[in-house]
Amino acid sequence: MSSLRRLYESLPNEAQYVAKKGYNLTKETERSTIMYLLDTNVISTLDRSDLKSHPEIEYYAHDKPEQHTFVAPTVPGKDDIIQEAIRRDRWRDDLTTLDDKKDPKYSVECHEPFVAELPNITIFGPHALARTPNRELPLEVKANLRDRGGSFAAMFRSTLRWFGRVNTMKSIIDPGPSDQNFEVAASILTGRKNTTPAYGHWLVEILPRIRRIKHYQRQTGKNPIILVNPNITDWQIETLELVGVDTSNLIKWEGGQASVDRYVLPMWAKTKWCTSDIDWIREQIANGVDYEKHLDRFSSRIYLSRANMDRRQVTNREQLVDTISDYGFESYSPESMKFAEQVALFKQANIIIGPTGSSFTNIIFSADANIIELFQPENFITWQFELSQVLDHEYHALFGDGVDENDNTINPHHQDFCISPDQVTDLLEKII
Repeated sequence: MSSLRRLYESLPNEAQYVAKKGYNLTKETERSTIMYLLDTNVISTLDRSDLKSHPEIEYYAHDKPEQHTFVAPTVPGKDDIIQEAIRRDRWRDDLTTLDDKKDPKYSVECHEPFVAELPNITIFGPHALARTPNRELPLEVKANLRDRGGSFAAMFRSTLRWFGRVNTMKSIIDPGPSDQNFEVAASILTGRKNTTPAYGHWLVEILPRIRRIKHYQRQTGKNPIILVNPNITDWQIETLELVGVDTSNLIKWEGGQASVDRYVLPMWAKTKWCTSDIDWIREQIANGVDYEKHLDRFSSRIYLSRANMDRRQVTNREQLVDTISDYGFESYSPESMKFAEQVALFKQANIIIGPTGSSFTNIIFSADANIIELFQPENFITWQFELSQVLDHEYHALFGDGVDENDNTINPHHQDFCISPDQVTDLLEKII
């Protein structure tokens, strides 16, 4: 817990209310200012079409675009929550018949996978935002998302906060000489807090960027150094090795400013799953770990416990696990397992149950599985549902009852909840 958080929690309730109100007002003012600068082109940006058509940028496509059509899950009494979650993700390309209760479909367009080479770039700040000689900032450093939560605008705000407003604007307007220079460099910085490894995002969003960097290497014969988060974990380094990265080429980016003669910018496909990317990750990792020796150790019916996590707990987990054990289920904590064991666990699984979380991303190693994702009463996340459909799994969502719904200091997505064992077994009776 940060010192600021401890200070906040030590305040009386009235003071907490005032402090939170002031913080939210300041944050909204910053967001509005940043969006004004972007909307009026005071800060110029480059989107994917700009990268492809720019006369000074080399653009290398390495696969075809994809389109996926999803049928929204239907849960009695929860359809409005599910459909609102889908609409909340503003980058959706086509909601098609989502309003039709009998046929709630929507489509997602996946851009052709590509990597671009930009000349004479200045990178700056904790997220290594990139600036061209014409003072243009590529949006692809944050998945080409310009103006929503978790977007380039949010990353720009974070840069202002941690790199400083004066330093940020100086790097954009007139960066001057940099402290260091890279001849050829790429970045796979995650854009998330240093305390958040984000396993799922890493596996299916960040690792595909390595696929694109490898395509660049084949096309040009150049071998870029790769900028990574300063707090990169051992398991992240292990996965990079599994997909063929020479870890001697990794450089921990501590912030500041640097010049790059040739900046390699791989597409970041954020929750727009390219099947070819997932196939590549699965093949690279499965071929790189000795998972076969673990296959006989695990049940084919697994419950993902989140027992070692500090949020999103099923508070009656023991009761639930005891009930579903009659159906052959065993409880596992993938976050405490070796990577080869995780691959084996999901490789042979045919029914997977658990509270929503990153461990579900390992379903990329499963085949024809039934996925049962457990949620808080008023919360739905599209992430694992869409991934399940892309992978041709059968997906089911169940909603529990809240236990700390009145605590407005906890993000609803992170609140603990309980789930009726009968609700789960009723669904299992239909599946098995």
